[in-house]
Amino acid sequence: MLLWIVLLKAALCVAIGNVTRDVCKEQICSCNAIEGDLHIDCEKKSFTNLHHLTGPSSQFYHLLLHGNSLSRLFPNEFANFYNAVSLHLENNGLHDIVPGAFLGLQLVKRLHINNNKIRSFKKSTFLGLDDLEYLQADFNLLRDIDPSVFRDLSKLEVLILNDNLISALPINVFQNVPITHLDLRGNRIKTNQLRGYHSLNLLDLGGNNIKMIENGTFHNLTELRWLYMDKNYLDTLMAEMFIGLQNLEYLSLEYNDIQLIMPGTFSPIPNLRVLFLNNNLLKALPVDAFLGVSLSKISLHNNYFTYLPVPGVLDQLNSIIQIDLHGNPWDCSCNIVPFKQWTDKLGADVIVSDLKCESPEEFWKRDFRRIRNDLMCPQLYEKISPTSLSKNSTLPADTGTRPNSYLEPSRVSISVLVPGLLLVFVTSAFTVVGMLVFILRNRKRSKRRDGNSSASEINSLQTVCDSSYWHSGAYHADAPHRGFDCGAHSLSDK
Repeated sequence: MLLWIVLLKAALCVAIGNVTRDVCKEQICSCNAIEGDLHIDCEKKSFTNLHHLTGPSSQFYHLLLHGNSLSRLFPNEFANFYNAVSLHLENNGLHDIVPGAFLGLQLVKRLHINNNKIRSFKKSTFLGLDDLEYLQADFNLLRDIDPSVFRDLSKLEVLILNDNLISALPINVFQNVPITHLDLRGNRIKTNQLRGYHSLNLLDLGGNNIKMIENGTFHNLTELRWLYMDKNYLDTLMAEMFIGLQNLEYLSLEYNDIQLIMPGTFSPIPNLRVLFLNNNLLKALPVDAFLGVSLSKISLHNNYFTYLPVPGVLDQLNSIIQIDLHGNPWDCSCNIVPFKQWTDKLGADVIVSDLKCESPEEFWKRDFRRIRNDLMCPQLYEKISPTSLSKNSTLPADTGTRPNSYLEPSRVSISVLVPGLLLVFVTSAFTVVGMLVFILRNRKRSKRRDGNSSASEINSLQTVCDSSYWHSGAYHADAPHRGFDCGAHSLSDK
């Protein structure tokens, strides 16, 4: 009888949850060592609570509980898993974390509560997570964040809150918290007041509702190296927006509504190396757009550029190793020739895509780097003047070494040469006639003079007429090219 009482009591204890079961010893979960670390995989076990379970007491482990039904976490929920160093609670339908739920998890460094239905972080939501360094809470319904929720997480460095319903963060919410990586993309943030985030290295604000960056927003972010502001509604960029970002190296501004970039916009970011401006509404870049920066990679594709100026813009990209320019409506006429010459100087792998003409129709969808300059801008050749030709020279082919020189022909045009020859012929004829008149007049005068004197003058004149200056051909050879210096001819000379 006594035995039955003991067994009944034990059964009742199990029924009410006072007896715990070791998830590894009883093979409730899969327990495997991966690269020396024990992983306890309890995925999709339909757990609704953990009070009747326990983990190994003699070693540290990673606890994987994703895909269960832990919709609400009560105080001391994980008290029997005190040796866990990381905790995965993804896809549990979790909507409420009662303060004190994580008590006893003082060794946990990584907490994953993403892909749930959490609506708020209360003041003591993370109480007990003294060593937490990494918190992932993306893809929830998070809207409200208590200003003090992270205050006791003195080791928290990475916070992932993307794809929630956050419209703003409380002021000084990260005070005394050494946050280095903050992911807020895909929320509903309209302003970006980021005071007190001194330790940030990476900030992701992409996919929000930001229409402007207030002056001084990044004033204290002197350690920031990566900034993502893509997929917002920015329309104008100016230098005041980026003051404080002197160590920034990577800036993503793609998929905005940017139409205007002011001169010197990026000058407060002297260490900027990678810049994304693609998929905006840009039609032009101002002089000194890249003043003071040494970009190695830039993306300008899918905008509305018809050409890009070289002086003051492209010639400031002295350190470029990759540039993406595809998807712009390039106008393959005279304005694009200096741009084409600039691209010809770059290495084969610097431009990562084709540069296809949108207009004129005859060049539609052709890569303008493979079209001759004289075909894109034939009117330049009509401006060549004979007075610009140098002695015994022809126009050089365009080597692309001078950004403002468009000329490519290799011979003097007939329209230039024929008038020059006619001018030489007429001038020579008048000169000969003048000399004959001079000779005849002197012959008449010689009749009145002494015979010896007359013979002397005639002999002297004949010596001049027979000289090599008139008959050696030097004058005729030089005349068409006199004063024309082909090598000095360029757009800047006109």
